[in-house]
Amino acid sequence: DVFALGMKMTERILIVDDNRDTADSLATLISAFGYEAKAVYDGQNAIEQAPLFVPDMALIDIGMPGLNGYETVSRIRQQRCNMHTVLVAVTGRSGDEDRRRAYESGFDLHVPKPMSVEALKELLMIVDPSGDQASPDRTIIRPALSFATQEMAIEARSDEFKRAAGDERELL
Repeated sequence: DVFALGMKMTERILIVDDNRDTADSLATLISAFGYEAKAVYDGQNAIEQAPLFVPDMALIDIGMPGLNGYETVSRIRQQRCNMHTVLVAVTGRSGDEDRRRAYESGFDLHVPKPMSVEALKELLMIVDPSGDQASPDRTIIRPALSFATQEMAIEARSDEFKRAAGDERELL
C-alpha cells in the first residue's frame, strides 16, 4: 500500500512534438516541477514509447510530419495500457473545427499554443496528486482546479457524451 508506506509515485508525462527545442524545453520544465518527463519527436516514436513509458498524461502536437497528432493519438488510445492516459492536444490550431477533430480522434483536452507556465501547471494538476490530501479511507481529495481548466475538461466531456448519445448537431 503506497499510502501506508508514505511513498509518492512520480507521474509520467510524455511530450510529443517535432520541434526538438520545444519538446526538450517542455520536458526540462516538467521535470523541474517534479514529474518524470520524456520527449519524443514524431508520432511513430510516440506510439512505440507509450506502452513502454505508460504516461499519466501525453502532450501531443497536432501538426507533425509523417503521423500527425490526430493519427498518433488514435493509435495510442487503442493501446490497452494507455486507456487511462490523459491525452492533450497542444497546438497552434485552435478553431472550433480543430477542437472538434481533436476530440473525435481521441484527445481528452485541446490546449492552444503558446501555453503559459501557469496554464501548464494547471494542466498537470489533472494527474498530479502532489498537494492532494489522502482522506482516512485513502481516497484522493484534489485541490480545486481553476475555472479555465475545469471549463476545458467539462467541454471535452460534454462533447464526448453528445457523441455517445448521437447528438452531433451541438458539436458543430
